[in-house]
Amino acid sequence: MCKKVKRNNGGGGHGELVYMTYFRAIAILCIVAGHSLWGYGKLSQSNAILFVNATVYFVFIAGYLFQYLSYKFDYKEYLKKKFTNVIIPYFITTVPFAIIFTFTLTDKNCPLYYMSEPMRFISSFPCGLYVNPVTWFVGMICIFFLFAPVFLKLEKNKKVWYTLLFVSLIFSIFVNRPSTYDISKHIDSATSPVKIWFCVAYYIYFRSFVHFLAAYIGGMTLCTFIQKYPKYIHKYKKQIFTILLSVFIISYFICLFCYFRIDRLFFIKMILGLIIFCFLYLYEKKIQSIKQLDKCLRVLAKYSFGIFFIHNYFIRYMTYNTITYTVKPEVLNVWENTFKAFLYSSCKTYVAIFGSLIVLWTIKTILNKLGVKNTRMFIGV
Repeated sequence: MCKKVKRNNGGGGHGELVYMTYFRAIAILCIVAGHSLWGYGKLSQSNAILFVNATVYFVFIAGYLFQYLSYKFDYKEYLKKKFTNVIIPYFITTVPFAIIFTFTLTDKNCPLYYMSEPMRFISSFPCGLYVNPVTWFVGMICIFFLFAPVFLKLEKNKKVWYTLLFVSLIFSIFVNRPSTYDISKHIDSATSPVKIWFCVAYYIYFRSFVHFLAAYIGGMTLCTFIQKYPKYIHKYKKQIFTILLSVFIISYFICLFCYFRIDRLFFIKMILGLIIFCFLYLYEKKIQSIKQLDKCLRVLAKYSFGIFFIHNYFIRYMTYNTITYTVKPEVLNVWENTFKAFLYSSCKTYVAIFGSLIVLWTIKTILNKLGVKNTRMFIGV
């Protein structure tokens, strides 16, 4: 268990890791972009390599911050806080849209179509299934929360810890990340809500937990290393950047032009994540000196979890409604119209980010005026 290291990170309150604040901002930008950007051929592959599966960043950050704060770990309080700040806002931001989905479903190909309204409502909740699929992350991260004491105990035995890191990394690279589409073949019109929840728990939550385990352990490991040997990072920063950039560039072109039966995105995201982390860690003071950039990154980081909860609603609306009724559907024909499709999907990224910020700020302001202090419990901010 690592001890607290006092650092003058500048900016916010006591103990704030400014570079991790910046990292959260970059992570949410990549996540929204990964859900929005389209293209075809090499353009599509390039977008995927750079933006898709940015979940690796969030899991890495979670592991890093968990280890950094482990000196004051209290399991009961830890679970209570996570329930208040993660589980409750997930349900609150999902309920309204689950209700709308329940009473407006017209797609007869959807297995939930033949269920009664109450059963349909219950079935739409796990990982936001059919309502907000990107929230599968909540179910997965809860497993990490539950295993928190186990991680701290294993971390004390370095031999076991590094073996687990190596094995989990190999597994993550050679076993593809689960997808919400993986459970579609296990759900039919006769499927009960209980079976749906079980399928989601196993095929999405548990398998994702195993897949992203290396990112979480890697975050914890890097936190311990930096707190023990901070001088080495600064002393050898040029060599570190050279090695990481070289590996990233080589991996980028390998992923772009070659095909292997491995999860290429996980590996390259780990490398790119380390590059971003090192840059932010080493140059956080310089970034802070650029006031507007510092302010923007802090705002994005502050609203990051809230943006994660609701950004997909903007993306889905623009995809299924705006395009159909106000833009010619041909714009989405990426086989014939790659450039326009890319421009439109880029626009979706900006709208999803700024739309989410406006909605979250408005709700937060209203809740504050009503005397609600812990608005994070409602909207994640």
